[in-house]
Amino acid sequence: VFSQGGSTFLCSGTLMNDTRSSRTPYLLSAAHCIADQGAASTLITYWFFRSAACNSAPNLDSRFTSLGGGARLLFADTTVDTSLMQLNAAPPAGVVYAGSYYGPNTAAGVDVLGVHHPMGDLQKVALGSLAGYANCAFGGGSCTSSDAANGGMLTVSWQRGTTEGGSSGSALFTAIGSTRYVIGALHGGSASCQNQGGADFYGRFQRAFGAGINRFLAN
Repeated sequence: VFSQGGSTFLCSGTLMNDTRSSRTPYLLSAAHCIADQGAASTLITYWFFRSAACNSAPNLDSRFTSLGGGARLLFADTTVDTSLMQLNAAPPAGVVYAGSYYGPNTAAGVDVLGVHHPMGDLQKVALGSLAGYANCAFGGGSCTSSDAANGGMLTVSWQRGTTEGGSSGSALFTAIGSTRYVIGALHGGSASCQNQGGADFYGRFQRAFGAGINRFLAN
């Protein structure tokens, strides 16, 4: 949760690992959520905001907590709608730092998974596949189809679950071997509970990494 221009907003984010496993609290989100230091300084993060077990809502995970203190903005790129921050306070015990994949293009058709907080709700998971690539106008404009060489976004179709407002900035994972890695951060799209067949678009982590995130996660 963060404030800007006299209003308060909600997005999702993901705690990221670096190549040294330093446990530096890097937080990945979307540039349309936070793209300047003023907003980053107001950040309040919520941890373990999920049900205690599958289908146990409204019972909350007993570790649920919030963390103030804001963050330092390290990177923001509107072309891939991705931002990276460093929290000013250490996250709570028991968190997991997500690994990322920034190698060759992820092929269309692979299974993907999104972890997010739709409408600020308890943590949810959506399952789908990578449908292709696109370019999207920053600030809510339309997205146009592209290819792996030129697309700044990943196009995702969902088979189970969906995203909604508040899911923005959440990570998209794909499996390499037995481990899931982050390959994108949610820009937006037409998917919703009322339109589960709609497409979503994620900023390609591979592009964000090459544009500057590498200075922090691969140092």
